[in-house]
Amino acid sequence: MKHPFHEEKYKTPEFAIFQNDNKKVTSVWVKEKGDWTDLPQEDFEVIQTLATLIRVTPDPSEVIAQLKIQTTGLQ
Repeated sequence: MKHPFHEEKYKTPEFAIFQNDNKKVTSVWVKEKGDWTDLPQEDFEVIQTLATLIRVTPDPSEVIAQLKIQTTGLQ
């Protein structure tokens, strides 16, 4: 399955997670906000699990859509 971030060469993703495993740093991108949000270090493992779920699920777009609804109320 082709990942939705790669559908168009220059498409801005709706949602992205950046993590630095060595420093336990996490930032999250939400397109509607248009900016990266740094998360507390204690959230690193939870977000790492979430990133794995998005990576291995058959429908990552649906997981992201549900996260968007749950965290922002936007549909």
